[in-house]
Amino acid sequence: MQLFHILALLLTAAAVFSYINHRFLKLPAVIGIMLVALVFSLVLNLPGPSGIQLEQEVQEMLASIDFDATLLHGMLSFLLFAGALHVTSIRRFHSFSPRAIQILTWGGLRGGIWWRWHCHCQPARYATPWLP
Repeated sequence: MQLFHILALLLTAAAVFSYINHRFLKLPAVIGIMLVALVFSLVLNLPGPSGIQLEQEVQEMLASIDFDATLLHGMLSFLLFAGALHVTSIRRFHSFSPRAIQILTWGGLRGGIWWRWHCHCQPARYATPWLP
């Protein structure tokens, strides 16, 4: 199964789950779709004649996906775009609490130190058992 077929299958499943939620459950979209997906996955995992045995097909499909290329070259741009849609105005940054600014500063410092240590100190890295 190619990546296009997998994406088409997931998009169709999300549309069907959304329709079921809108028509019958009338829950908020995220909660309803997650609930329908949970029930659907539980039905697929039922043992016996009522359940569909898809274990071998799913294992082959997951083995055929290059997750590194799929995540970094396919999904990451969509996830960043979806996250950027929630930032509506630069004025919202004035409402940051001091705790949020502290967390962002500390995260930036730790990321910078990690990048400096792992990217620039490759040959002269100290011998530690937890680093490859």
